[in-house]
Amino acid sequence: GPSGENFRTSDVAHNDSSAFHIASECLRSANTSLYFIQLHGFTQEMTDPEFIFSNGTENTPTTDYLVSLDTVFANTLPSLTVDLVHIDGATKLKGTTNTFGRVLNSYPNDICLSGTAPTTPSGRFLHLEQYKEFREYAENYDDLATIINTAIDCSMALPLRWLSFSSQSGPKEAIALTWTTSYEHEVSHFVVETSLDRQHFTPIGQVPSTNHPLGSTYQFEVATPIFGLHYYRLKAVDFDGSIWYSQVLPTNTTEAQPRLYPNPAKDRVRIEGHHEMEEVMLTSLQGATWTLPLEQGEVDLTGIPAGMYVISVGVERQLLRVE
Repeated sequence: GPSGENFRTSDVAHNDSSAFHIASECLRSANTSLYFIQLHGFTQEMTDPEFIFSNGTENTPTTDYLVSLDTVFANTLPSLTVDLVHIDGATKLKGTTNTFGRVLNSYPNDICLSGTAPTTPSGRFLHLEQYKEFREYAENYDDLATIINTAIDCSMALPLRWLSFSSQSGPKEAIALTWTTSYEHEVSHFVVETSLDRQHFTPIGQVPSTNHPLGSTYQFEVATPIFGLHYYRLKAVDFDGSIWYSQVLPTNTTEAQPRLYPNPAKDRVRIEGHHEMEEVMLTSLQGATWTLPLEQGEVDLTGIPAGMYVISVGVERQLLRVE
């Protein structure tokens, strides 16, 4: 393909077909209050500073976070020099060919080709060039993280902060899910989801948010016990429709459970070792039930909607996914 500064195919930051570019677009669409901070290394020449900071254009942004960053940087690492492209007139590594910068500065055209840039950049894209030797020591990154957190109020960038997410056995074999947040802002509610394979999640309940700035503790009881290894996660939903996921919580109960195959199943599922039973109970995670005949160890699933179910064979239960 093409080569040169306009098409740096070896560097994903300058490649508008990269996964990072697409991810930036999606994140910006989901939450316009995010900051995008990109770290690059460069080979320092004799006349170069140790750092070159830019906002993806040569123009002054609406809110100049780089000035705040430069001030904190000078107080924290005074022996290192910094150039700000839009103030000091730096002529190299300006970040203006950076596709992330174009996207996040709300400029639709490819400035690599048009030669122009947005006149008023958002300021939420920070392109931080650092001399390569700086990256050889982990403590330098700790210092840089401290500088960024001091200069920019990152606490308001996300609508909440997850503190913990756990499960324990509840009354009558139910499972109690408990989670705690340390900060919430404009959060509408939490959706509780479960999965058998950690890939396909199904909602099983919803809990309203207190939306407290100091966070809250919540609990949700899974009334229908599901035995074996399965997974839970939480989906926080903002008032504007944005969503934020918790960690995935594995839960493994060791109660007796039927052996099913295939699982996931489509038209039929075979149940091993229960030929004496004549029927099974199928319960959706929303509470709907079906009584199905068990014939020669098999259950006909014709007409059962795709989704997650608890299949009960006598006193034994297991999670079944129907496709």
